[in-house]
Amino acid sequence: MAFPFTSSIPVFRITFDIPNEVLIFTDLIQTGYSSYGGTANFKGLVQITDPDGTIIYQGTGFSLTAPDFTTPDIDGSTLTWILNNIPASLTSAGLFTPGLYTFDYVCTMNNGTTFVCVQETYEFDYVSPTVTIDLSASCRTSELTSSYTAETTVRCGGVDYTPITSTISHHIEKPIGSGANDPGSTTDASRTIGGGNTDATRLWTRVWQTEISISVQYNLATWGANTWIIVLDTIAGSDNIDVKCDDSYCNLRLCVENVIALWKSAMGTSMGYSSTTLGTKVLELLAEWTKYEMAERCGSDTTIYITNLETILSSVDCLSNYNVDDASHVVYALGTALGGGGGSCVLPTISYGSTFPTGGIAGSLYIWRDSVTTPTFVKIVYNSGGTWVVVTDILGSAGSAGTNGTNNSSANILYSTLTDVGTAGAGEEILGTYSIPGNTLVSAGDFITLIAVYDLALNDHGKTMKMYFGGDLVATYFTDALIDSSTKTVILMARIRKITANTQKIDSYTEGLQPVTSSAAKDLASIVVVSASAQNSIATVNDVVLKSFTVILDSLLTTIPTNLANWDKGSVNLVADVLTFVTFHITMPSTSYNIKTNAWDVDGNEQFVKIPQSLKTVTGFYALTLVNTTLNWSIEL
Repeated sequence: MAFPFTSSIPVFRITFDIPNEVLIFTDLIQTGYSSYGGTANFKGLVQITDPDGTIIYQGTGFSLTAPDFTTPDIDGSTLTWILNNIPASLTSAGLFTPGLYTFDYVCTMNNGTTFVCVQETYEFDYVSPTVTIDLSASCRTSELTSSYTAETTVRCGGVDYTPITSTISHHIEKPIGSGANDPGSTTDASRTIGGGNTDATRLWTRVWQTEISISVQYNLATWGANTWIIVLDTIAGSDNIDVKCDDSYCNLRLCVENVIALWKSAMGTSMGYSSTTLGTKVLELLAEWTKYEMAERCGSDTTIYITNLETILSSVDCLSNYNVDDASHVVYALGTALGGGGGSCVLPTISYGSTFPTGGIAGSLYIWRDSVTTPTFVKIVYNSGGTWVVVTDILGSAGSAGTNGTNNSSANILYSTLTDVGTAGAGEEILGTYSIPGNTLVSAGDFITLIAVYDLALNDHGKTMKMYFGGDLVATYFTDALIDSSTKTVILMARIRKITANTQKIDSYTEGLQPVTSSAAKDLASIVVVSASAQNSIATVNDVVLKSFTVILDSLLTTIPTNLANWDKGSVNLVADVLTFVTFHITMPSTSYNIKTNAWDVDGNEQFVKIPQSLKTVTGFYALTLVNTTLNWSIEL
């Protein structure tokens, strides 16, 4: 015996999807309707009203008195139980509108002969939590620390809620041009970068970026045994630090100690002018040294303090070496000499000589050459953990003569003629034509550019110039003005861009006029004829002369890869604001490959795609775009 179907039976859930700015409606009974006349017979219509009284969603046919269930929002016959992507009500600041929401659900089990109405309200006062990021760098230890705090407990309706689920991404991006290892992303609240024994594991100068992203879910309200109000949110934050360190500490320290030693010596022999002058210098040095240490410890710019110290130390032989350019440099941690007693700092050095080096400090460089005046070889030698290894040859013996190269060619110019072709009569005449082979445009975004250059006779006869793509007019220009030497040349241009195999977008340009956008629907798998024409209003020979007609292809496949074993291409759909990994079909031998791309949105508009060089791998690369985009790519080593 079937139970009566009443308004107390349907139960639904509302999800406030904060990042995507949408609501999601979900029927929670679903297969349970089989007890009330069969799941396939259930149909429902939804209406949502925001706190301002505005209906932000209403299903087709919705009515509280005479609903029409022809196109229901929820349909048991097709197992459609979720209504996604309902546009949210937003404030001028882009936040979900706070206040009382009303949700109406009209349901039937017999196609509207009888129906029930369910209404629920919810006072929405959710506020997204925030992330606090703390970035600090230590030049002394060659380390950077990135940490964050996020109070994920929220208060809604006077009640505190903690997230049911929480997914954390703590991403650190190294400075552009640095040789440090790529920190990537982890789930750690605090991360320390650097402090290692190799350049790749040490801190580098310039800008480090931290990005925090925490995906959370809050269950805010229950309906019997069900959770019926859910909030999905992404708590995000970012910060950066410009690390500015120098390697002058040890050199300056030795100079300061030398001045102090001279002062003490002078005090031991006399209390005259010499000791007084050196004493004044010592006081100045100590004051400037204090400011230098505070700036250096905090990772701030120490240039001015080093300059001041060197000015004071002008009476001693002291040279400092610090970074003042915008490039990223490795930062070596400060150490001490062996033997106890707090000896001098030990830092990597750069030196040269005619014999292979021994000993020395890890990280040091040595220029090894056999002769000072006319060396036969010059090599760079690097101290790797106490072992000297040859990094590269700077100067070698003369190489053998190379083979002659071949002349360059413009492979992307499909057709170009410089032969003058003029008009004869008064009818339209085709002055230039070319047949584009089938499948010339391969990938979405590939395009053909047509350029026609005309010279006009110096009179005021009416003259019309046109360009065609597969019989469609794509660019035209008419004039009956008196032509002089400054106005006799006219240029027509058109770019035909592939959207799909049978649809194209056309951008036309005529010199001095506004661009025009149109579309075409040619079968690109077959030959498409393009042409340039002219027409005289009076049958005068050469009233219009076509000087040149050029057809140019711009495609990912216009160049032939030099090494087919290290070449690949493909296409991928990118979602707006989502860092996406593009996977190769092959594994490259290194990350020094070149990437060529073009990208277009669904309307055929060209889009910018960011490809961080630091995120390239041998199996693919990461890409980011601001809108949903189709990315066509090719790589070659």
